[in-house]
Amino acid sequence: MESLTPDPNTFRLTPLIQSALKRRTSKKCQENGKPNETDPFVSDKAHQEEEEDLLIQFKRYFCSATKIPDKLMEKLVEKCRENSEFAEELSTNVFNSEIVTSHNIRYQFQTNVIKKFLAALEKDDVPVPDSMFDRLGVLLGLKDGEFVEKLYLDEKGDKVVAKFSESVNQLSMGTTGLSVWQASCDLANLFRLIPSNHFREL
Repeated sequence: MESLTPDPNTFRLTPLIQSALKRRTSKKCQENGKPNETDPFVSDKAHQEEEEDLLIQFKRYFCSATKIPDKLMEKLVEKCRENSEFAEELSTNVFNSEIVTSHNIRYQFQTNVIKKFLAALEKDDVPVPDSMFDRLGVLLGLKDGEFVEKLYLDEKGDKVVAKFSESVNQLSMGTTGLSVWQASCDLANLFRLIPSNHFREL
């Protein structure tokens, strides 16, 4: 005759089994509640957003004729090395963009930036789009007029929110000219720190 007395080991194992089930359930809930970092779609989207942010940053520096940070240039070259189409996209959206070609951003500044960028690409054996060489050729045939422009773009980099005309001989105009030049630099740096939707508060 079989004994109906419960096995004491069963009661000892029950809490352990329940605890393990709770941990598995909790882990599944956490995984379902956040995006999978290994998902190719999520990864591609993150890379695309990063590339767009880099292009906007570069375009805003370029249009304002401000020195391009070395770290930003390095990141751009790295992206061109990783993605063969990124260099063409940069050329189209920055060097050959309508905003750039329709304004008198200092030609010598544009030339120097493109030359530096081309040298960095060639150093890393990254293919250079023909459109970059074409734009450089156009710039080499242009000469700055009496005044050049500095453009300050919105957060998306597709609209001009402020434009300043600056004499190419600003520094040679004496003390007054030097003061005005310094003031314009300070104001330009201030504008770069303020989101576009807060410009009206100035």
